[in-house]
Amino acid sequence: MKSLSLNFSINAYLIKSLLNKSSIKLKKGEIKMSVQESRNLESIGFINHAHMAFTSDPEGFSGKNYNQNSLEKVGGMLNWCVTTLPKKAWHALHNPKVLTVAFTALALLTVQFTFYPTATYLATKAICIFIATHIPAYAVKISAYVFIQMNVLGFGLKALGRFSNEELMNNWYNKPENHNVNSI
Repeated sequence: MKSLSLNFSINAYLIKSLLNKSSIKLKKGEIKMSVQESRNLESIGFINHAHMAFTSDPEGFSGKNYNQNSLEKVGGMLNWCVTTLPKKAWHALHNPKVLTVAFTALALLTVQFTFYPTATYLATKAICIFIATHIPAYAVKISAYVFIQMNVLGFGLKALGRFSNEELMNNWYNKPENHNVNSI
């Protein structure tokens, strides 16, 4: 009963201290936090943490480059084909050489279909049937399963690595635009 009343009085003191905008002293050190700062920390919600974990540019949070830890590096390698490959493909599509080759192939295929529609249709059908018969359905299913699991694991490891990076998290928590004070 005595510990319950002691706990209540400590909690009452902490609340009173926060309301008076004074600092709170604890056994291991001193925490100086105003009411506004405590509200800012409370307002950092799930969406803000998810954005921190899954964004492609964490330097934007810290304001400077930081050293990735091993978990974040492994996570980045595992989901490379989801995060980096589309960007590289988008840049490749804007390369004039790639565009020239693509349009040339499309023009050749169009001319082939225009002048020899039956032969082109039969050749295309034979190629598609050959591919479909030589790639079993279970291989496609297993490949899709491994691809999805690999990317989920990669995003999870990347997020865990970022949340374990003390320097990045401190810089992110101290950046004012990450605190939505108006939602309180």
